[in-house]
Amino acid sequence: MILMDLFEEVLHLSVYGTVAGAGVWLLSLLIGRVRAPKWIALVLWGILAFRLVIPFSFSSKMSVYQIGDLDMRIENTLSLDRIYAEGAQNLQMGTVESPKAFEEGISFEDLYPQTALAQAPDRTLWELVYFGLSVLWIAGVLLLWLWGAFSYISLKHRLRFAIRCEDSIYETDGISSPCVAGIFAPRVYLTPGLSGKQREYIIMHERMHIRYFDYIWKILSFLIISLHWFNPCLWLLWSYFQRELENACDERVIRRIGEENKEDYSQSLLAMVCMKSRDKGWKMSVPIAFGEDDTKGRIQRILKYRKPLVTVSVLMIVLGAGVCGGLFTMPSRDSMQPDGLENVYDEYFDGNFTYQSREDGIYRVRQGKEERIYDGYVGADPQMAVFEGRLYFLVDKLYTDGALDWAANAVRWVDLQTFEVGNLVLEREGALIDWYRVNDGVLTVVYFSPEGSESTMLYHEGETVMNGKMITELSDQEARQFGAEMTDFILENKGTLVNISNRVPNQNIAYLDMDGDGSVEKIILEPAEGENEADWALEFYCLRMGEAAIEGFGYSLANTLWAWSPDGEEIFLILYEDGPSADPYSHFFYYQNGNIVEAGGFEADIRNCVFHPDGTVSGGISKEIIQTDWIEVHWQIGDDGMLEEIPQEIYEFVSGNEIELLTELPLHPEIGAEETTVVKAQMVKALRISADFNWILIETQSGEQGWVHIENYEVPELGRNVMEVFEGRYLAG
Repeated sequence: MILMDLFEEVLHLSVYGTVAGAGVWLLSLLIGRVRAPKWIALVLWGILAFRLVIPFSFSSKMSVYQIGDLDMRIENTLSLDRIYAEGAQNLQMGTVESPKAFEEGISFEDLYPQTALAQAPDRTLWELVYFGLSVLWIAGVLLLWLWGAFSYISLKHRLRFAIRCEDSIYETDGISSPCVAGIFAPRVYLTPGLSGKQREYIIMHERMHIRYFDYIWKILSFLIISLHWFNPCLWLLWSYFQRELENACDERVIRRIGEENKEDYSQSLLAMVCMKSRDKGWKMSVPIAFGEDDTKGRIQRILKYRKPLVTVSVLMIVLGAGVCGGLFTMPSRDSMQPDGLENVYDEYFDGNFTYQSREDGIYRVRQGKEERIYDGYVGADPQMAVFEGRLYFLVDKLYTDGALDWAANAVRWVDLQTFEVGNLVLEREGALIDWYRVNDGVLTVVYFSPEGSESTMLYHEGETVMNGKMITELSDQEARQFGAEMTDFILENKGTLVNISNRVPNQNIAYLDMDGDGSVEKIILEPAEGENEADWALEFYCLRMGEAAIEGFGYSLANTLWAWSPDGEEIFLILYEDGPSADPYSHFFYYQNGNIVEAGGFEADIRNCVFHPDGTVSGGISKEIIQTDWIEVHWQIGDDGMLEEIPQEIYEFVSGNEIELLTELPLHPEIGAEETTVVKAQMVKALRISADFNWILIETQSGEQGWVHIENYEVPELGRNVMEVFEGRYLAG
């Protein structure tokens, strides 16, 4: 039943979450006693929240659950029917060798009738127990959610007569202490009688809750703890987390007002407690709204507060990363495997399949089904990678079954369609490999004995293109026919980017009629002779068309030939380089009068660009404005045959990254307009930018839009640098 399966999953999450939560709690205690910022602990609490609702599949060698196969013990203990699970897994192992069992409709009971009969009574008992517990669990969840909703509605009912003092600030005698209430439009509610300074500090504190979305975390944490209501350890952690939210908020206020004013801030909290103690009114607990509690402890922590130290903060971040690696990940193996199943030494996910290296080979896994695609031990660190239908991995060609030593000395591949196996030809045959990399059709291998490296262009041995022949085996007539057919295809599909690569050792070959004269040119991409170092096979490249050749430089150049016709008459060849760091570049070439002409290029990834039927191309390029943003730019082939950018008055941002506005900001209704509307500090989005990059269209949380004037990274109306106006900016590179 779905309910039973869901309850079983929650049990697993609860156990793993308790272990991880204990680590987060200990680190939070440590952070509270050293000069480190509270946000580090809050990040860990946030990760824990996701750990309690989302089953993790990340694996790590740091995981504590690999000690004594702890993960397997937990899974087997909490399994709805562990005996049947083990039997099903044993059958699954058998289907690797005999997959026809499922195809012929043979059930588990048919194959193992004695096991099924022996376990039938236990299975019924376990189902009854789990069903009863599942019903009790979901009833508890619903009751807690009803309590939360009822208490919140009751609070809103008492706040209905609150008097509005200013924007989002209300005052009422219906509550015993200030609070934040609201989900989509949170408001601050104050108690009467607060003095000017006290009122200022309390409002600042409550607004900090809103600004950092603490009220959302309050709701989410209650919904999550409700799922685990049966776990007392998590209730204790939840209670501690509520205090952490308050402490972090106090810390933000102190940073804003300065340490010299922390005593005044404490006095405000103390005055609030005195007023609360005299109030005999309504004090119902509302788990999804913010109120103030543990004021004595907060005051003590505020008075002890000192500005965080950078070294201590870095140390706490490192410790936090260690906690995540050890407690939030699972061992590098299939955690549901029973004793006796081969260990999973390494995993690789290509977006479709998961590839696992085990003691007896490499398996391809998807949606619970698996098949062995390579037979034989591949070592504990095969460094698997997939490129164009082949799985690459490290092996020891000299290894024999049962040997004690292992040394990677070859890169092997498996064709994922035919399961054909082969070894890449390496210059340093037999040398010991430290690591290798497959990047856009280029293989780089680093050796540790003897030290050195090499880089080569990947290719598929025996790949045929026409009449059962490889590209290098075509006769002149076949090459002309092959090139003419490919040319017709590109011209008929104008505005379409076409991969024309045919990879052979140290070359990429294609045939096209590039200049439209009826004769086919042979196109070759290869390393420039004598220029490249071992680490970069195509850093310096040579591009040949017919009798012409041109040499160039491309950082991490891809071993791929792209062709494109903007108008159905002319063909351009495109090369793509990855760049050193988030700065790709696409090179355009055409062939005319026996010469190769470089037609320019743009700083965009050709694989992510959109080629339009009208012959234009659009893509995102990086610009440093108030942060690193990607704007959508359009290009076309000009009358001179060169690639040119299409002028635009306004550019769209590819993705509107949210940034935090720290201060009031004047927005202009139009570019260059003198009148302005002032918006308050909040999260905003950047939507568009003017062609001179001096005007940015901003959208507020309420949907209000307006233009911000920026010159030389400053807002002229404020006379302040953008770093002082916006926070949370993304800066690449």
